[in-house]
Amino acid sequence: MNRCKFGGVLLILLLVLSLLSTHAVRNCHEPLSADLRQASDAALAGDWNRAEALVSNVQTNWESWWPWGAALSDHAPMEAIDGQLAQLRVYLRARESTAAAALCADLARQMEAMADAHILNLRNLL
Repeated sequence: MNRCKFGGVLLILLLVLSLLSTHAVRNCHEPLSADLRQASDAALAGDWNRAEALVSNVQTNWESWWPWGAALSDHAPMEAIDGQLAQLRVYLRARESTAAAALCADLARQMEAMADAHILNLRNLL
C-alpha cells in the first residue's frame, strides 16, 4: 500500500513539474514572438531604431533563456534560431527591409511553434 501511495505522489509531482515547464516555455516564447512581429512591422516601415531595439531585446532574452530552453526543448531548433538571430542582425545593419521583415516573421512563427509543441495535452502526457 505504501508503494502505491508513493507512486501516486510521484506521478502527481511529475504532472506538476510538466505543467510548470510548459508554463515556463510559453512565457518565454510568447513575448519573444510578439517582439519579433513588431520588429517585422518596424522593418517594413523603415523604423530601423525600433526594429534594432526589439531584436536586441529578443536576442538578450533568448540568450538568458538558452540554458533552460535547452533543458526543456529540443536542442537543434534552438541552435538554428541562434543562427537566424545573427543573420537578422546583419539584415538590420544593412537596412534590408524585406529580408529583415521576412526573417522576423519566420522567427516569430518558429517561436510560436516551439511554444505550441510544449503544450501539455493528452498526447504529450502519454
